[in-house]
Amino acid sequence: MSGRAATAWPAWPERVSTFRLFHPARGTQILDSSGPAKFALCFEGREEAAAGWRWLASHPLTMRIIAGTYRGLRLKAPKHGRLRPTSDQLRETLFDVLGPSVQGTQFLDAYAGSGAVGLEAMSRGAAEVVFIEHHRAATEAIRQNLASLGVESGWRVLHGTVARGLERLQNEGARFHFIFLDPPYEEIREYHHVLRQIGRGRLLLPDGLLIAEHSRRVRLEEHYGALRRRRSVRHGDAQLEFYGLSAPGPTGDTEDTARAQGLRERLNSSELDFSPPK
Repeated sequence: MSGRAATAWPAWPERVSTFRLFHPARGTQILDSSGPAKFALCFEGREEAAAGWRWLASHPLTMRIIAGTYRGLRLKAPKHGRLRPTSDQLRETLFDVLGPSVQGTQFLDAYAGSGAVGLEAMSRGAAEVVFIEHHRAATEAIRQNLASLGVESGWRVLHGTVARGLERLQNEGARFHFIFLDPPYEEIREYHHVLRQIGRGRLLLPDGLLIAEHSRRVRLEEHYGALRRRRSVRHGDAQLEFYGLSAPGPTGDTEDTARAQGLRERLNSSELDFSPPK
């Protein structure tokens, strides 16, 4: 069936990595961004496909907290054409790699969207999470999600561009154990600009880690200033790049040192490709 419909389906949108589809005759199904072949599994004809596509365009994605204190709680996703929330599956992959090293850390979620990644870090024990997002609807969704989870402290929401948010945090002397970046996949120059900005600054702690989510069709550089790529992890059409400082120095904190050692071991032992079998 998927072969017959291979040329009949609309282009798979880059901005969405996971769909939860509902069809009266087939129930709810989870589809990832592997493309029109999986879309064809849910819709048999062109009219059904068009109706399903309209449904997708008008309904927000359903997301949830995967693990930790707020496990299973649903998150609000803003309706915005250029937002591409990190899927539950990819978030799970990310935090499987990070493991318990998130506990007690300072976590920065840039291009935060609904705040799902930062909220997941908070649920898993991060001491403080900063969200940066410049879409007004998205910052409102972050605040609503925080309110619905009953989180009253340990967070901060910055409304504005990521470049300005990073500059503001740098001027304040903020430092982070983890920085997560997820710009729009098509904004290649944005990736390079922000990675160079962080690579020149001091936002990342000596043994900290920066993670950039991007399309696997895009190649990021090995080095951005003091940042050096440590590991790549693939998941379907998405890829996570893990960067650390080229020459991390001692922090003087035995807890940070133990955390960094544990994280290095997890990065070295983690599976490199989480793509589903073909």
